[in-house]
Amino acid sequence: MVRARHGWRSVAARSESVGAGAANHDGLRHRQVHCRTPRGEGSPRQNDTETTLDEVRARIRWTVEYLDSFTREDFLGAAERLISPPPLQGKQLAGADYFHQMQLPNFYFHVTTAYAILRHNGLELAKMDFLGPLPTR
Repeated sequence: MVRARHGWRSVAARSESVGAGAANHDGLRHRQVHCRTPRGEGSPRQNDTETTLDEVRARIRWTVEYLDSFTREDFLGAAERLISPPPLQGKQLAGADYFHQMQLPNFYFHVTTAYAILRHNGLELAKMDFLGPLPTR
């Protein structure tokens, strides 16, 4: 399921284009996504103004800290909770269906695309770099 025009990442509101002052990396305008958290609150906004690798790393650290703030209790009932992503124009999905049918494929699409871009630009990556460590026995 691909919907290139709007993407599948937003839950509570359509993606909004970042304003004219936003960073434009290699000619691609990045988009911000505003969604509801498992707690039902809006997600914090970021300005997309990073221009250096250190600024990108700081944003990644901030994001990891934000995600670490969620608890197991925040996700109780999420699989059954009905949500209405904007691309579905008022129709609803159970949280588990949304995750498996929309979010997980979207995540792998972006990881695969980044992997392909890095390889295309000369970074030596192999399949195990994509897969990561496996829980072998």
